[in-house]
Amino acid sequence: MNIEQFFTPYTSSTTLPAKSVIVLAPHPDDEVFGCAGTLNQLQASGTDIHVLILTDGVLIHEWADQPAEIATKKRHEKKLRRQKESIAAAAVLGYPLPQFLGFQDGQLLNEESLLPTLQKKIEDISPDLILAPSIWEMHRDHRAVAQVALKLLLKTPNSFQLAFYEIGVPLIPNYFVDITLSTNKKNKAMACFPSQLQDQAYADQIRGLNLFRSYTLGPKVQSAEAFHLLNHETASAFNQEHQPDIHTLALLNAENVLRKSLPIQLLENRKLLKQAEQEIKNIKNTLSWRITAPLRYVRKYFN
Repeated sequence: MNIEQFFTPYTSSTTLPAKSVIVLAPHPDDEVFGCAGTLNQLQASGTDIHVLILTDGVLIHEWADQPAEIATKKRHEKKLRRQKESIAAAAVLGYPLPQFLGFQDGQLLNEESLLPTLQKKIEDISPDLILAPSIWEMHRDHRAVAQVALKLLLKTPNSFQLAFYEIGVPLIPNYFVDITLSTNKKNKAMACFPSQLQDQAYADQIRGLNLFRSYTLGPKVQSAEAFHLLNHETASAFNQEHQPDIHTLALLNAENVLRKSLPIQLLENRKLLKQAEQEIKNIKNTLSWRITAPLRYVRKYFN
């Protein structure tokens, strides 16, 4: 046996084990970049799919430098634009319209109503699988959704399985879905997000990630999506091993330290700049600088 098989699967499936799925997307596009190929294949197999997009992808401080009325209008326009992009991607992939829950982008870690809201959705839909960003993600909203999904799994025995998907940070996989047949559909769905693709080549990067995920799966698998699949029995040990809450707290503490130290660094840099400017001024006022001025002119002329 190859030792790699202890760390990554050497086999894949064409779908995830589910008849009813809730997909948790922190922002409009995460559901597509993270698991569009799998969603397309779940839809083709007759799975009932519910995509919940938690925020509108608009930060509260965007256009804060403009008058309040103009800023509010631009944020609303961006909200509608991003919603339309996810709706268009859903049409490409064949699942029903996403539900937009309207939480504030960037604030999910502090959103106390997130857990009870999702708990109610689970009670209403009764899924046997939930898809969520993984606890290895570094984005604060992604981590918030991962942690809430894990808490819900721990609270509800024999209710559903949880499949973490990857977006910005590769996860430790225990389940691969071969999306070779859905690659074209995923590419078309990713192209539905021009507002995001103009900022970064997300689609190219995700294609690279999906190609890499086929590494252990043989020549017939050209593209794959990776998941870490948990059930209620395995979730407790997983939570104890990885302790996502503690890691998130450490990341937030580091973020606060950086935020506090940044103004100090800027002040120090300005101080150093002023010192350098004064030193240059002092040099230009020296006798030797004035005497050597003709030599510098000659050098400039011959250069």
